[in-house]
Parts: sequence; structure tokens; C-alpha cells
Amino acid sequence: MDHARKLHELWNELEKGDEEAIHEARKLTRKAQAYLRATGAPRKTLKPWKRLRQTIAPFRDLDVTLDHLKKLLRELQADPVTLELLSLHYTTQRIRMWAEVELPVKPRDLQEPKNASDRVQETLEDDWQSLRKEARKVMKSRESAAWHTWRKHLKRYRYTWEIEGEAPAELIELLKHLGHMQDMEVLKEKLEDAPEFLHPYLPELREVMTQQHDEAQRKARELWQAWSNTHQVLIES
Repeated sequence: MDHARKLHELWNELEKGDEEAIHEARKLTRKAQAYLRATGAPRKTLKPWKRLRQTIAPFRDLDVTLDHLKKLLRELQADPVTLELLSLHYTTQRIRMWAEVELPVKPRDLQEPKNASDRVQETLEDDWQSLRKEARKVMKSRESAAWHTWRKHLKRYRYTWEIEGEAPAELIELLKHLGHMQDMEVLKEKLEDAPEFLHPYLPELREVMTQQHDEAQRKARELWQAWSNTHQVLIES
């Protein structure tokens, strides 16, 4: 696969801390790790990708936080001054953080093994059984950590699937709901240290975040229950 080549094309913008480059690079790290794992590559080959993902992850989280807060505050009809202060607050924080970043050495691509497709199919089948087993516990759980871990495994499953073709639309939709659910959890945590100019909006923000979290969780449950039976048949056929 050509994950390293694609990363090289992004590298100049990534070194500048460009938001889109960070987003694309982070996705590439997950795709590369899924590919290496599925094709049986040595574990040490995953480490450079993991180091890069861990380095840039806080900045992607910061960008997502700003985007969500802007959207929610607009829905609450916040005044323009508050929105300007919000952008300034996060932009300043981001610049300060990026100034201290040292990107790791760029990962390299490996030669594709001859039996890559067979290994990918075996990985998909094994992972699907694990996901179903994990889901039985997650669906009964109120622990955000359990849902978060399951989401990570589902994302890996998606990227493994995409080695050979398009991932199922239901899987992508499920991940969208789980992602929004987690975003709302992270946002609520960040409000604990919210700058003073946001304090007048905190009660409403928390209420809206809770509503959106619960709605996303409900949709995720329903979609999983409807899709998992069908997908089981597809995998086993």
C-alpha cells in the first residue's frame, strides 16, 4: 500500500500544523496500522505510525472541539463577541502547543505480502466475531470507556475492510453516531475548564450536549441491532 507516499505529499503542510493536513494524516495513520496488522506485518512496523498519530491527535481534538462549540453557540444564538473570543482562545492555545511539537520520523511503506488478500479476509472474519461479542457487553454498559474502545475497534474494522473495497454504509453511519456521542462527552469534560466568557452559556451547552449524546447513542444502538444480523450473513456467505 502507499500510505507513506500519501503522507509524504501532506508532510509540508503537516509541518506547518495545517488543520486539514493533520486530519488527513491522522486518518492515514489508522489506515496504515489496520493494513499492517491485517497483513501480518511485524508489530514494530506499526510503531512509527502510532507515534505520529499520538503526536498530532491533540491538535485534531482541539480543532474538533472548536468546530463543535462554534456550532452549538450559534444554535444558542450567542453574540458575535463570544464567538470571536472563542476562536481567539483556541487559536492561541493551538499556536502555543504546536510551537513545542517535534514530528517523529516519517514512516515507510513495506512490500505487500503475496497472500495479503487472504490475510485481510481472515482478519475481517476474526474481528467481526470479536466485535459481536464485545457489542453484547457494550449495549448493556453505561461506561463511556467501553463505548469508546468498541468504537476504536469498529474504526479499525472499517479501515481493514477498505483495504479490499468500500466499507458497508451501515458501518460508516454507525461510526458517525458513535463519533458524535464521544465528541459530546469530550466537550462536556472540557467545559469544566471553560474560559470565563463561556460561563453564561454553560448550563444550556451542557443540556444540549447531553441531549445530543443520548440521541447519538440511541441511533447507534438501533443501527447496530438492525445491521449486525444482516452483516453476519454477508460475512459468512
